[in-house]
Order: sequence, then structure tokens, then C-alpha cells
Amino acid sequence: MVNLFRISVVTNHYEASLGMHTGSFTFARPSLGSWVSYGLGTENRDLPSFVVISPGLPYTGTQAWASDFLPASHQGTHIAPGSEPIANLRVRAPLAERGVRCIELISSDSPTATPAGTTG
Repeated sequence: MVNLFRISVVTNHYEASLGMHTGSFTFARPSLGSWVSYGLGTENRDLPSFVVISPGLPYTGTQAWASDFLPASHQGTHIAPGSEPIANLRVRAPLAERGVRCIELISSDSPTATPAGTTG
């Protein structure tokens, strides 16, 4: 009896959470944040459309901030507390190292590519 109650509570929470974030209790639709981003647009295309700050995934998982059939640029970015707030985001190289590399490329006398049809 307790197991049936637990399954019912989880199912109800899933449906309620999905309905609250997407407006549909039965299947995933674009989230509210996705619709707002789609309708109003953004002033900076280099930043996420909107962010979701939560310590873990909700019952619905990433469907709570997904863009579904809207363009992917309207999907939210999940930010979680800890050592890696945004998953799979790494700095390519330290800033000083990148600056030195740019200066080396700009100040080098030898071109890195030769025009087509020439040797050298």
C-alpha cells in the first residue's frame, strides 16, 4: 500500500511540475522561459536566453527549461551550486596564455598560409 502511494505522489509531482513549467500535464512543450525569450527576444545573443538556478534536477528533468520545437537558442541554461556551476563549460586556456598567443600570431613575420597557386 505504501509503495502505491509513493508512486502516485511521484507521478503527481511530475505532472504538476511539467504543467507548471510548460502548461501541459501530458507531454513536454516549450517552457515558460522559452516562450518569453521567443516572444521578447534578447539584447545580447552571446548570453543564455535565461538561466535556471537549482541544486539538482526537478522531477521533470531538463524538460522544465527545454525549448522543444522552438529554436535551441531559447533553451535555458542550468546553473547548479558547486565546483562546476555550468556543466561542460571549460576555459580553453588561461587568459594570459591566450593573450601571449595572440600577440605571437600578430607579430610573426612568416605567414601561416600561402596564397593558392604559389609555392613557398
